[in-house]
Amino acid sequence: MSRYTNGTDTHPFKWFETTYPNKSLPRNPEHWDIPDGPWWFAPSLPAPEIPIEQRIKSRRIQAMNAGTTFNGMIVETDDISQQRITGAAMAAFLDGTLVTHWKTPEGFMPLTAPVIIQVATHVGKFVQACYNREKALLEMENPTHADIDSGWPS
Repeated sequence: MSRYTNGTDTHPFKWFETTYPNKSLPRNPEHWDIPDGPWWFAPSLPAPEIPIEQRIKSRRIQAMNAGTTFNGMIVETDDISQQRITGAAMAAFLDGTLVTHWKTPEGFMPLTAPVIIQVATHVGKFVQACYNREKALLEMENPTHADIDSGWPS
């Protein structure tokens, strides 16, 4: 028996293609010529088990994108923010007198070159701590029973 059936081996898309060869149903549902009869649908299959390595990786990505704080300032840590912080740190390294107005969730904050470099260093350590937590979970004897939601840096 096919996955979808109206009592025959006809697949509903085959019926659709022969009934509406131009691949479009009439706009008014009253004009739809859908055959009567019991349509059987296969029961939903259970979702496949996601490997523990993939679940831990997903949790690491979630932790890395959650952001961190530096001296009370909320710092976003998603991939694009990391790139921008790295670029600002490079500019601060090249020009020690640089002052930039960094946008945070609380608004713009003036940052001097040394502070920009400190923020970039802090974010780099935060990201590495996320990878370290992932590594520690994966190296456990039985990571399947590990609490993968705790122990992440913030």
